[in-house]
Amino acid sequence: MIRQLFHMLSIQMKEFFREPGVIFWAFVFPVIIAWTLGIAFSGKGDVPVTVGVIKKDGVSAVSELIKKKTAESRKNGVSINRKSAPYENYRFVYYTGDDAIRAVKKGIINLFIADSPDGSAEYHFDPDSQDASSLHLRLEKYFDGGPSGRIVPLSSPGNRYIDFLIPGLIAMQIMNSCLWGVGWSLIEWRIKKLLRRMCATPMRRSVYMMSHLLSRFALSVFELSILYLFAYIYFDVRIQGSITALLLMLAIGNMAFTGMAVFFSSRADNARVGNGILNAITMPMMVLSGIFFSYHNFPEWAVPVVSKLPLTILADSIRSVFIEGAGMADIAVPGSILALTGAAFFIAGIKIYKWY
Repeated sequence: MIRQLFHMLSIQMKEFFREPGVIFWAFVFPVIIAWTLGIAFSGKGDVPVTVGVIKKDGVSAVSELIKKKTAESRKNGVSINRKSAPYENYRFVYYTGDDAIRAVKKGIINLFIADSPDGSAEYHFDPDSQDASSLHLRLEKYFDGGPSGRIVPLSSPGNRYIDFLIPGLIAMQIMNSCLWGVGWSLIEWRIKKLLRRMCATPMRRSVYMMSHLLSRFALSVFELSILYLFAYIYFDVRIQGSITALLLMLAIGNMAFTGMAVFFSSRADNARVGNGILNAITMPMMVLSGIFFSYHNFPEWAVPVVSKLPLTILADSIRSVFIEGAGMADIAVPGSILALTGAAFFIAGIKIYKWY
């Protein structure tokens, strides 16, 4: 029995290490992910948190307090950036009222401070947001000795964290639905030798691929409708922009990620490699693309890179329609970029596709 067990273990290990791709996804890829995310999040405590401040003509208690903290920072030898100075671990950026609301909606800032008529400070943020609530408490401590502030909740639809979250979840659902629904299905058909049988039929290969795209889009409409209906009934999440623009972005998103699914599943011929490839695509974007929290919280060097990820473009576009009232003209550029990306991946995937 021991001998039989030893031989079976030997067979399993040899089978595992026989595939170079499996070795990469099992051992090398986790290290790469840890290194990438470690670089993105390293030194985060040294990265200043952006705090909005409402501009005010005349004397401003909040502005005076910020100037006082600036002087203390200079006195303590803290370097000051002239454009947007970090004061300890905060960067105070001045906005008009409308611009501050827009920045909150986009996730650029979690809260903004304004002067109240009685000379104290007002903290405007969504109390249901843990990041904003934590930042409020830290700022109160930071401004110790200054004007105490009262909370002005941003609880109207469009200004809440849930309004930021739902469009991100919709974008993530499209990505997962296409990459796993289409990509894994194609890999599974190859593993079962079903693609070879499909090639033996008179059906065109392009028709086979198109069927995956259309079926996934139909299922996506149903899945996303259920998600939005729940958010609308339970959280009163509303679409403030063009419905046509939203539907177009959903269609473009499905097309783009289906094209990516075809490309990344074009060569995988076993479950381990296929699972590794799809996880390599979905996991980093789920973390980096601002689905659950704003990617503006990352170090400044990472933001331009993250903003160009397909999932980030899709989430930002859907979010702009939901909470900023965007229309067809506003989504034209990101929609075109996403559509061209999907088309490029689809064409490249078809050219290198392994049918047998």
